[in-house]
Amino acid sequence: MDLGTFLIVLILFGLASYIIEKIWGVNPYKVYLGVGAITLFFSLLYVIWPVMNPPYNVNLSINRLTTWFVNFLPGAIIGDFAGIIIGKFTGDKK
Repeated sequence: MDLGTFLIVLILFGLASYIIEKIWGVNPYKVYLGVGAITLFFSLLYVIWPVMNPPYNVNLSINRLTTWFVNFLPGAIIGDFAGIIIGKFTGDKK
């Protein structure tokens, strides 16, 4: 999925979450926060695992870190931008 389509999907996902919150009173954003924190923890554990165990493969860890940044960083930036757009639309000041 290209980044423009990803932005549109995130905006629609945020609007659907906002509607769910208004209709049922459930805050789906806290669930997203928990899932994101768990995913981040296990991703970073996957990156540093080769350095923590023998034979202490630093090159593999650096390769995994580089790949993680290349795959994760553009999506994170687009996700932050989509969150700003949803915040402006819904009036959320967080």
